[in-house]
This record gives sequence, C-alpha cells and structure tokens, in this order.
Amino acid sequence: PTQTYIWRLLWIVLANQNRATMELILNFLSWKAQNPGQKFGGGRIWIIKSVKQGCGKSTFAEVLIHIFGEENVCMCTAAKDLVGNFTWWQNSKCFIFCDDIDSCTNAQTGLLKARISAKKFWYEEKNKTKVLLNCCEEYFCTSNCETPLYQGEEDRRQLYLDVNPKFASKNADSKEFFNLVYADIYSMDGCWAFPDYFL
Repeated sequence: PTQTYIWRLLWIVLANQNRATMELILNFLSWKAQNPGQKFGGGRIWIIKSVKQGCGKSTFAEVLIHIFGEENVCMCTAAKDLVGNFTWWQNSKCFIFCDDIDSCTNAQTGLLKARISAKKFWYEEKNKTKVLLNCCEEYFCTSNCETPLYQGEEDRRQLYLDVNPKFASKNADSKEFFNLVYADIYSMDGCWAFPDYFL
C-alpha cells in the first residue's frame, strides 16, 4: 500500500506529513479492521479540518468506502442526518462520515457528544419501534472552521486532523494528484492492499 496514491493522500493531506499523526491514523484503521464491533478509545469523533476547500477532506470518505466496503460506511450530508430521529440506516456501520459539520447547532452537538461515547444506542426507523443495539461506529466529520462543535480542542471525545492545503488550488498538479488518488481508490488491487495490510 505504501506505493499507492491512497497512501500519499493519508501521508501528505491527512497526516500533514507528521509521522506521529500518520502512525495514529494507520494504527486506528488497523485496530478497526481487527475490532469492528468495538469503539476506538471508548468513542472518538475525528474532525478533518481546513479553512481551504477542495484539499481532499471528503476524499477520505471514498477511501473508507472502497477499503472497508460500502455496507460498512454511512454517509451523512448534514449534521441533522447524524443526530436526527430516524437513524435506522446508520446501525451496524463501522464508520459514519458527516460532510461539513459546521452547520451543527449547539443542541445537536450535545446530542452528538452523548452518542459518541455510547456503547448502546436507540436506532429508529420511521413509523416503527425504536430498537436498542450495540453502537460501535466511528465518526468522521469535515469542517472549514478552526473550532467546530462548540467545544475546545481539549475535549476528550474529539480528535482533530489539520489537513494540508497543498492540493486545494485548482492547478494541473492538484488535478493530477487527485486523478491518481481516485484511480487507486477505484482499483481493486490498490484497495485490497490496505485491508490485507491492516489485518
């Protein structure tokens, strides 16, 4: 996997070329591949943040989908989907990825904080009875704010990744980089190397 552009995305963009951060990301993904029915560290929410747009924050969601399987990753397009009443479609997922958490209100943040560390959660389908199930999903959110979620960076539930904005500019180099990243993402060989590595 170290030869893929997925690895370069993790190293350059998400880890911002910081060895400790890269090790944390790889150890976390390895742990989750080996322990899909448990929450990492008792429950964390990863905030992938950068004030710049188009630098690769949401691309990580595609990486998770193609490495861990679409059936194991739930995509939310807004905070209200994450903390709304009808969450049946989110049960039994390994990852919940919410794009643009900046729209989350103070009240929604409170609901989210309780869910992050919960071992069991009431999942509900519309017009059906709520069901209490094990809650083992990991949460990833993107943000264009410096301090999202109405709480300080010292909060134990949050884990911030300050994304490298190197490829945010719409030049030929950034387009080529993301074309190569997505070529690896949609390559069976490229994606399969990662679960094998994590396990």
